[in-house]
Amino acid sequence: MNKIVEQYQAEIRQQVESAISNWCDWVRNEDIRLEKDLSCEWELTDGMMATVFFTAYYESEYDKGDRYTPPLLSERRSYKVKRVIIYDDETLKEILDTTDVDIEDKV
Repeated sequence: MNKIVEQYQAEIRQQVESAISNWCDWVRNEDIRLEKDLSCEWELTDGMMATVFFTAYYESEYDKGDRYTPPLLSERRSYKVKRVIIYDDETLKEILDTTDVDIEDKV
């Protein structure tokens, strides 16, 4: 992994996980599996800008319960970052453009 991506990895994870939460932040009452390509853009702590393209995965299982047990919803969220672009917003000079980023996690 590129050193500049490692430098911003915590911020990238935080923004991606926030975007995933916004995408699938609703209560499901059925079994479902979703996959969606998403992106997010934000200003990094040092004034640089970042754009991240990733695939988000959502899976839920809904147990309706019965007379003795309440309904139970289990959810799993994960993602795979495909591309990170980091650039200077003032000059629009691209600092990094990588397609082989190894950031994959469960939310």
